[in-house]
Amino acid sequence: MSQENVEVVRRLFDVFNRGGPDAVIEAGFLSPEIVFDPSRLGIPGVGILRGQEAVRAFFKEDWFGAFPFEEWEIHIEEPVSDGDRVIVKSSQQGRGASSGAAAGLELGNIFTLRNHQVVRMAVFGRPEEALEAAGMSE
Repeated sequence: MSQENVEVVRRLFDVFNRGGPDAVIEAGFLSPEIVFDPSRLGIPGVGILRGQEAVRAFFKEDWFGAFPFEEWEIHIEEPVSDGDRVIVKSSQQGRGASSGAAAGLELGNIFTLRNHQVVRMAVFGRPEEALEAAGMSE
């Protein structure tokens, strides 16, 4: 099952790169009861979110609202499988919508899956933090 979970997460990022968070939700990657935790990113007023609509609103209002980019794309390193969890290091690049300036960042994620859907996703400001939280410090 763990390799299947890795493939689900890979496909999730492919769909995100093609169509954004709406496409991920419409494709059924996120459980209707998804628990999304971006609280470690330090975005003021953002805590743990529950449900697909809360995730959709986060990306529209908080993420892409605060960071208006064009050509945003996420590349992931080899995901690490840990039972029902998949730990991912990602690098993200884009161009500022108004400035055209190139920008990028690296994040870490822990995805928890059940029945081929993400039921929990935690986002970390540094990839190492995700590994530490998963008990897999390098």
